[in-house]
Amino acid sequence: MIPVGMRYKLLIYFRRNLDEFVSQQMLQALQPATLELSLSAASHLEQERTELNRLWQQRLERAVFEADRARRHYQLVEPENRLVARQLAQEWELKLHSQQQLQEDYDRFCQTQAQPLSAAERNAICQLAYDFPSNSQYGNLAGIRRDI
Repeated sequence: MIPVGMRYKLLIYFRRNLDEFVSQQMLQALQPATLELSLSAASHLEQERTELNRLWQQRLERAVFEADRARRHYQLVEPENRLVARQLAQEWELKLHSQQQLQEDYDRFCQTQAQPLSAAERNAICQLAYDFPSNSQYGNLAGIRRDI
């Protein structure tokens, strides 16, 4: 029969080793998921940024087309039709102003958007995911309370 004091020491020893083993296994299981989620999120953001940029480009093209159309209408009017020419000139100015405003909005939008990940940044994400167990505050789960 093992003395009570010795049993207690053995339980503490085995529990500590078991906690370390379980925490290492859990972190190894999470490692691929961490990497996959990180790269998936980055890819999703790049796709969203590309789609938003495409929509902005369409809006800018439409504004350029409308301004050019207003210019052509103004240039085609007969000089004798001053009232019509004045109205067309106002419409052209309005279209040019709208085009300029849209371009400024697009420039502000581009400044607020995050830049796509470079190859070095992608490599850093991969490295962090592989180093997750060693960098994790939960590298050793033995100190976590078991009140769950």
